[in-house]
Amino acid sequence: MEATYMGLAVPLFPDSLSDGIHIQPQGSAGAFDILTITQSSGHTGDFVVLEDGDASTELLVVEEDGVTNWTVASPGADNVLSIVITDTSTVTSGYLQGVYVSVTPSSDASYTTGGAQINAFATDIFLDGTIGCEVEGMYVYIATNGTAPTLTSGNLNGVNVYIDDLKAAASSVNGIQLHMADGNSHTQSAFVYMRMEGSSAAIDSMFQKAGTAALAPTYFLRTNNGAVTGKMIQTITVGGTQDLVLVCNINGSTYWIPLYAASA
Repeated sequence: MEATYMGLAVPLFPDSLSDGIHIQPQGSAGAFDILTITQSSGHTGDFVVLEDGDASTELLVVEEDGVTNWTVASPGADNVLSIVITDTSTVTSGYLQGVYVSVTPSSDASYTTGGAQINAFATDIFLDGTIGCEVEGMYVYIATNGTAPTLTSGNLNGVNVYIDDLKAAASSVNGIQLHMADGNSHTQSAFVYMRMEGSSAAIDSMFQKAGTAALAPTYFLRTNNGAVTGKMIQTITVGGTQDLVLVCNINGSTYWIPLYAASA
């Protein structure tokens, strides 16, 4: 059941429990906003609040400054926020981005304490109960839409990190920084874990260096932690014959890094 209401006022209660509130502009189409809520001068309360049936929990809150807070309890196996995008456009420049975040501290901003952070995207997972599945702070899945696409792009990456010219020197700049504070004895643990999947796994390199040759790093590996001596870095006296090598491709030519047995 639908009813037409004249003027700017919309009824606070629906005509029936099954219909809810339906706002549909009448008349000719045009470039106008369907629903606008304007704060009054000096307003400090929340902009929009969605509550559960007994008004005991605020499920969605849009604060007066635009900050939005969601509260979801026991969703089970579900997508808490689902965005489905289907695109048939012809795009020659620009980006198709499901979610875009831009953070710009102004010139008078100050983040100087050790506990301060600027994160465009952040996740926290607090484990409890029984966990017998994979746990990831972020999961990226790339596949085809059923048929083989025409791939003409020069790059296809699960994650792409680009740090532009900062025009100032920092104490530490890294494409990816990994922290591990867990001290439990696991069956397997690593800072980076690589697993070959599928039927072919046609990967030709574990690591690849590209870009401008003159900008190549000075060192292949650098450590500032003396504790690695005696663990990752050990002294040996070479007396045997190495029978294993790490195979490297340097500028199109194959080179070997000899591997000596621990008893050598």
